[in-house]
Amino acid sequence: MDEESIKNLIGKALQENNLNKGLNDAKIIEAWNKLVDPKVKQQIDKIFVRNGKLYVDVSNAALRQDLLFQRTKLCNIINKILKEDLLKEIVLK
Repeated sequence: MDEESIKNLIGKALQENNLNKGLNDAKIIEAWNKLVDPKVKQQIDKIFVRNGKLYVDVSNAALRQDLLFQRTKLCNIINKILKEDLLKEIVLK
């Protein structure tokens, strides 16, 4: 079996078992963690994905405001990292 056939089989199995959503959510969080600075990560209390939206609970008000202005740009960068439009929006709390 070649590599492409294996990818297709795995993709089909994920779809049939409805596992793509969880995998995509994990990819979004992984891309976020690669993108943001470790100092920013320290100011984040909670992060999760629901329905294509990344929810980020930021403890520092100044950082939250800064991220608020950059969230469209960050969303676009994350989708470029993932090479597909999985992330629709970033919601900051």
